[in-house]
Amino acid sequence: MPPHWRQFSILKQMLIPLLLLLGLYPFVLSADTQTQSKLIASKSEDSAQALDKVVVQLHWLHQFEYAGFYAAQAMGFYEQEGLDVEIKALEQGVSPIQEVLSGRAQFALSNSELILERAQGHPIVLIANLFKHSPIVVLARSDSDIRRPSDLHGRKLMTNQIDLASAEIQFMFKKEQVDLTKINLSEHNYEIDGLRSGSVDAMTAYITNQPFQLSEYGIEYRIIDPANYGADFYSNSIFTTEQEVRLRPERVAGFRRATIRGWHYALQNPREIIHWAQQHYNISKSFEALMYEAREVTKLMAPDVYPIGSIDPQRMARLVEVYTQSGQLAEKIDTNAMIYPSALDRIPTQKNYSSELSFSEAEKTVLASLSEIRVCTDPNWLPYEAANSAQKSSGMTADVMAQLSIMLNKPFRRLNTDSWSESLLAAQQRKCDIFSAAHQTPERLRYMNFTQPYYQFSSVIIAPKQRAYINQVSELNGQRVVAVKGYYYAEILKQNYPDISLVLADSVIDALERVNQGQADAFIDAIATSNYYINQGRFHNLQIAGQFPHHIMLSVGTRNDIPELHSIFEKAVANLNPADLNAIYQRWISISVEAKTDYLRLWPAVLLLTLTIGTLIWMNRKLLISNQQLEAEIKSRIAAELSLKQLSEALENKNSALIELSTTDALTSLRNRYFIEAALEDAILSAQIQHQPLSIMLIDIDHFKRVNDTFGHLTGDQVLKHLGRLLAEHIPRGCYVGRWGGEEFLMVMPNTSYQMARTQAEAFRKTIAKESVPVVQSISVSIGLAQMQMDEPQASLIHRADNALYQAKAFGRNCCVVAEQGSVAPTLATLTSSGSH
Repeated sequence: MPPHWRQFSILKQMLIPLLLLLGLYPFVLSADTQTQSKLIASKSEDSAQALDKVVVQLHWLHQFEYAGFYAAQAMGFYEQEGLDVEIKALEQGVSPIQEVLSGRAQFALSNSELILERAQGHPIVLIANLFKHSPIVVLARSDSDIRRPSDLHGRKLMTNQIDLASAEIQFMFKKEQVDLTKINLSEHNYEIDGLRSGSVDAMTAYITNQPFQLSEYGIEYRIIDPANYGADFYSNSIFTTEQEVRLRPERVAGFRRATIRGWHYALQNPREIIHWAQQHYNISKSFEALMYEAREVTKLMAPDVYPIGSIDPQRMARLVEVYTQSGQLAEKIDTNAMIYPSALDRIPTQKNYSSELSFSEAEKTVLASLSEIRVCTDPNWLPYEAANSAQKSSGMTADVMAQLSIMLNKPFRRLNTDSWSESLLAAQQRKCDIFSAAHQTPERLRYMNFTQPYYQFSSVIIAPKQRAYINQVSELNGQRVVAVKGYYYAEILKQNYPDISLVLADSVIDALERVNQGQADAFIDAIATSNYYINQGRFHNLQIAGQFPHHIMLSVGTRNDIPELHSIFEKAVANLNPADLNAIYQRWISISVEAKTDYLRLWPAVLLLTLTIGTLIWMNRKLLISNQQLEAEIKSRIAAELSLKQLSEALENKNSALIELSTTDALTSLRNRYFIEAALEDAILSAQIQHQPLSIMLIDIDHFKRVNDTFGHLTGDQVLKHLGRLLAEHIPRGCYVGRWGGEEFLMVMPNTSYQMARTQAEAFRKTIAKESVPVVQSISVSIGLAQMQMDEPQASLIHRADNALYQAKAFGRNCCVVAEQGSVAPTLATLTSSGSH
């Protein structure tokens, strides 16, 4: 919480009791908030109680890697949970694990080796995972001949014991039979000078830091990523002890909630948090370096794919298998026992979603004092929420609020407002207790707290259809961009895009109307709302013209003068069943709007339409006769003027066109399955005769069904076309690529070993991942790669590639897996552009 807010809060706590005694304070309270005023007044004694002191031990120096903790501290999230959190940077000789086990710290961060610590009997519990992919890599200059881990033999590697002991480096070196005694190890100074000058040949690094420094000096580098060798592990996991979870469950839950809220805020507002952290902590990195780190951290966390803090038990089990196979674990352990229940991901059957919630005595007191929950909503924001003619709530959030009402056993009453701006004002005046759905912003945090998001949606740029696709928001600089007054987008545009001329509208319809009439150049809003109104036909001249790089996250907002409301709704939101939320989303996204029609007013249009159709039929008939006459004349001239050779050439061209049509996929313009199967058969025969290698790739778009379900099949088709274009542009000479079916593509690579194909596959994967895609922003692919074995039939080769593709999906997607000798072995993994602290 910023200092001036904290001072104001303390001053208010001192003055309110005095003003109440003098009879001067009641004018602040509306007539229907007397119960709440008594409740607030009764909290002065509780507020004076000391916060619970806890220590978080970081596993490196202060930087954006820990931005979520800074945000939770800066925005007062920890304080709202009754916690006074000290964030300690790593010092020489300090072990985060030992700090927690000794009790000197209650929480700390570490990486996948926590599994090994648990196997040794240490009572470690993971309460959240932050990085879904490990950032640690080995960096070498691209002008060196160091391409594989074994190339480090005889070379000078700058590293330290922490990096060498990391699970990722250990696993990669063991798999590649790297002998550390054959490497000249140099103590890490955490600078790139050695790599710049050539005094060291390689260094362990973090992808979030050193690559930026090298790029600043114009030095091209090569990444040796443990993920390429099967070591795609979790990183930056928050842990505590079994004793802490057992004896202080509320403290653990509160710390986790506040930290995750902090990460949501930090990822949405990196500039603000960087400035705050630079003012409050000793950070040597520049603002530009921290912004680079923020972008890379976002990639590692993948918040659009994985809930922040979630832990996948299946992936943990995979880590145990990897450790066992490498010999670092003598026997398998049950990792479910070391995962904090709220962090469990992708196993909904293990959580009992029910209408029964457990509350503290303070929370029960607050609930008992409220006869109803007064809700502020946006009355004009379908399909998310709206108010009907009877001033009743409708939309997705109304269905969600109905579930929360059942959980809390309290009636929810919508406060009648005509706009979102009115709802914001009502919340500031304490006329409502909660927002049903709102995105957390610095302005709103002055008077509201926010739960974890229960929905997250993409944001889009709406513009006239004649406008070309907008790849970057900077293309709107100097133009009029409209946002709805009081919306999150208005704050973001004002703070982050000063070169854009911001226009404020009263509602979504008002904003769309302004763009439609040329009073503004573009409109920013959530994708579902824009689609909802455009699909009604009133704004058929508008289109989704680009992606706005800020997701909107819908949380329940609670008035911050009754802090127990936040913890109450945090528990309730956490208890919402994801299956129910998805069903609500699907129901409202699929609703078609039917407008009431006045048929008398349609008669002039019907008459005009009839006359138009009649005219078109007459003109078509006339054109048909003219065409027949013209065709006859052309045939006569062809017969008279063309020689037999010319006729043969014309026939040959027609046949070529027909062949082209019969072997081309109409949607992607790549070869179709008919052609690619024949090409593969010929390539196999040629490879067997000439004793040359042959490799194939099966390429599959990740989460393609989600694209279709979320954005529609037209957008799905655009994604397929986009990938088809990329493959056509980057296919190596002499190779063939075609659409195998659905979202799968097959590439045939004659005279190509699997090592060469693996390099090409990785290049494809990186190119595809970094390319901007209309509407969906970006996509990733999984690749199954197989090299033909001696006398192997076509069906077997495809089957092995298909199995490798299946394994790529199982390993977390966005990776390539190579099938070798009839088996499947991981060689490239989920994230290959990873780096050291």
